[in-house]
Amino acid sequence: RQAATTAQTLLDDLARDYRDLRHASSVDAFFVRGDRGLTPFVSKYLHYVMFGIDPTDYAAARSFELLYSGDGAHAWRSFYSDGISGYYLWPFGALAPSEDGAIEKVAAIYEASPALRHLQSGAQFNMTRRELAALSVAIMRMIAVQSFS
Repeated sequence: RQAATTAQTLLDDLARDYRDLRHASSVDAFFVRGDRGLTPFVSKYLHYVMFGIDPTDYAAARSFELLYSGDGAHAWRSFYSDGISGYYLWPFGALAPSEDGAIEKVAAIYEASPALRHLQSGAQFNMTRRELAALSVAIMRMIAVQSFS
């Protein structure tokens, strides 16, 4: 999918945003805006290339944003006075603050994606489609935490 027209369009949008938005430091618009710039590009590009998820699927994009950026009802306040999000320090799994089912929503999106929807499950395989989707949520969450560090 990296060579597809959709991927090229995303790269073109990123180049336009880099040209149009301030980007001299890590606190400038290109790096911190949620609607344009680097962060939405990375999410759209990775989800398209890895899973085949349409970058214009705004419901999926919002689910990703809620889980991976810490924005939304389940984002908790930072322990740090400098404003760095402490959301990612919260445990992943049964204790995670997911009253709106963010983890399950994203796992369901991954499970239904073109990359996973035809995956066969059964005794001859070590993992079900649902388990792979849930594992992918954990991996993508680690990417979200570490990607710009």
